[in-house]
Amino acid sequence: MSRLKAINNKQGQELSDLKAINEKQGQELTKASNLLTTQEAKLNEASTSLEELKEQIKRNKRTEQRLKRQRDTWAVVSGVFGLAGAIRR
Repeated sequence: MSRLKAINNKQGQELSDLKAINEKQGQELTKASNLLTTQEAKLNEASTSLEELKEQIKRNKRTEQRLKRQRDTWAVVSGVFGLAGAIRR
């Protein structure tokens, strides 16, 4: 009977130890999950920022193209007026 009691006590201690290990692992998993959630939020924020920069670059390229066209137009107009002035003299 005392042998059974000793085995029972040993198994009870092992179960308590396993329960403590499981609780600790559960806490570590919760921490890891929270860290992943934080990292996901930061990645989403970075992604949004990159999308905004991408749109800004597109707008800047369109503005650059428009300004080049205006510059070229004024160069042609200037050339035409310069040529017209030279012909009149």
